[in-house]
Amino acid sequence: MYFDRTKISVESMKQAILERVYCGVVQTPQSASTRDIFTAVAKTVLEWM
Repeated sequence: MYFDRTKISVESMKQAILERVYCGVVQTPQSASTRDIFTAVAKTVLEWM
């Protein structure tokens, strides 16, 4: 699980998105495209809901 629902904070959401980019999209945040970042954010929010 990427997002800990018990810790709803900006830092935990940032960490979840970075983990999704790195593990889910298999890229470093520096080399990820705008679409990769969008996909990571969308999947993280969807998982949180």
